[in-house]
Amino acid sequence: MNIYDPRFFALPEVRQTPQHAVSREQKQRLNALLHAVWPTDSDQLFENCLHLIHSAQVRLPDEFFLESEAAWSERQLVFICYGDHLRSRVPGKTPLQALREFFQAQFSASEFSQLTVHLLPIYVSPYKDGGFDIADPFAVNPEMGSWGDVRALRKQCHVAVDFVANHLSIASAWFERYLHDDPDFREFFIGFESEDDVEQFNRSALAHIYRPRPHHPLIPVKKPDGSTRWVYMTFSDHQADVNYANPFVFLKMAETLLFYLLQGATMVRLDAIPYLWKEWGTPCAHHAKTHQIVELFRLLAESVNPGVKLLAESMEPLADSKRYLSTPEHPKAQLTYNFVPCGLIPHTLITGDTTAFQQHIAMFAPPEHGTTWAVVCGVTHDGSSMNPCRAPQSVSGDAVLSETQIERVAAYYNEHGRQELQRRLALPSNDPRYLPNDYLARFQQRHQTEPRFVNYKRSTDSDGTPIRIVYEAISTYASLFEQQPEKILSALAMALALPGIPFIYLTAPFALSNDFQYYLETGNPRELNRGRVILEELQDMLNASGNLTNIVFSAYLKLLKIRVACPAFHPRNPIIPLQGAPSSLLAFLRLSTTPFQAIFIVQNVSSRPITAEVKLPDNLKLNYSTCRDLIAGELLKCHDGIVVLTMAPHQLRWCAFE
Repeated sequence: MNIYDPRFFALPEVRQTPQHAVSREQKQRLNALLHAVWPTDSDQLFENCLHLIHSAQVRLPDEFFLESEAAWSERQLVFICYGDHLRSRVPGKTPLQALREFFQAQFSASEFSQLTVHLLPIYVSPYKDGGFDIADPFAVNPEMGSWGDVRALRKQCHVAVDFVANHLSIASAWFERYLHDDPDFREFFIGFESEDDVEQFNRSALAHIYRPRPHHPLIPVKKPDGSTRWVYMTFSDHQADVNYANPFVFLKMAETLLFYLLQGATMVRLDAIPYLWKEWGTPCAHHAKTHQIVELFRLLAESVNPGVKLLAESMEPLADSKRYLSTPEHPKAQLTYNFVPCGLIPHTLITGDTTAFQQHIAMFAPPEHGTTWAVVCGVTHDGSSMNPCRAPQSVSGDAVLSETQIERVAAYYNEHGRQELQRRLALPSNDPRYLPNDYLARFQQRHQTEPRFVNYKRSTDSDGTPIRIVYEAISTYASLFEQQPEKILSALAMALALPGIPFIYLTAPFALSNDFQYYLETGNPRELNRGRVILEELQDMLNASGNLTNIVFSAYLKLLKIRVACPAFHPRNPIIPLQGAPSSLLAFLRLSTTPFQAIFIVQNVSSRPITAEVKLPDNLKLNYSTCRDLIAGELLKCHDGIVVLTMAPHQLRWCAFE
């Protein structure tokens, strides 16, 4: 069979020989890893991988080649966006071109020289899950643009792309070939042929599996001959997990990964990475072979383009996610997500109490071995994940929030979502946030349920009884905090000073309300936070003084400009919690030694003004008489290592001792 996609080899060769050879040590590692995962097929797989690496090396354009990894820098920022988040009314201007135009206008190349635009899946897809249900991983959705648009964006800034390595849409050609029992694809996915097999799975395997979604993972699918096959699907009834026990699957996924490098990706996000390897009788998450496959992805990527970074997407507690980061013995991902702020931020602002945040600041310290956190600044395309605030699964550790605290956050989201719905139903029809009176009836008729603002997953209690627990809470901050600019900014900024690289959801600083129309169309509450924006309308809002979008975005952009100019915010510089502040104040230090800079971060998370004195650590000898608030520009008095503060409701101060 022709095992490779013709579009890979249709890319032109730009050199006769690679810019750098695969070293002997890299070949040894490749061979050892392949043998550990697929011992009976490793020899042929080794030759195929070397062929794939060489084919990519001679096709990588010179302008995309990165000799080695760029050093971490305080200038690094990442914006997370859909390829069609911004759409233009200009005929012929694709959404990807509109996206490029926005960043070119708002983020100067001199100030934001290390800006990365992270494109969520831009590939051909039925879009039942925002593009994560990929039908063709090699093709850009033409309604978003083209690979040429991606390469043009890469010339302006760094580009990260999604590599959905765990599953494909059941609308994909590969799944179609699987259902037709094509010999090349018969084992490409994981299926059961009889109800007896399903019952055996239920008895012996199901209870052990760590499930991020509430549905039963075996989904019945009709084959062309009319028979039923039960297919394993972790995330939905339309996203089939690929079968990594089949080495051909790994080869096709390796080809996909390298194809993205040839299109200019400087960072690749490994989506849903904990779930790759299935072994019945185990949790089927964080499997040892999954970690070896991540090592293989890293080895392939660095063999073709040494400076490309891998980002492991593990929507899990930090201790679990940290295991996907590189060590000297096991080079894996250079970054992994810190999703903890997603739950901590709403909890802190809802309660007006920083106790949980302050108690866990130490866990945000930079990870070892030169790796770093991808710090999710509170909200993403999936809303606000609560799961990372629980205790880790694969190692020992404590929870950041209790189940009671998580349930209270979820209840707040549900209550405020229902309240917003009622308010918007009562608006006049000329209001841009107006919803028609029959909205709830249409929603109920289409989806046989009422709107909700929380997604759940299945778990078991200490007695083994199945239970439903909160997985993520979903709302834009503008809707959750009722259009209050100070509170929206407070939420957006709370994670911005933490160690790591800020990952910012593009539309969050636009202060947009929940997209109930998109929710009605799909029935997926995640779509509340996935609304698309017309570029020209956004430009008008950004230029309109007094408009909520203008107020929030302008203030947030100012914070970003301050952050990228301060060495203390280097991703790997330490964080030092400050004790003794009132519970309504979040207070910590970021510290740079070369050059010396100390930034005192303090934030009022309550709705009332506060006057307080905050003691700085004696051992740092920060005996200054004043410090400057870099946001407001004012000087604050200090004496004997104590900073005297007056804080307006939800005010944030970044104060420099220099």
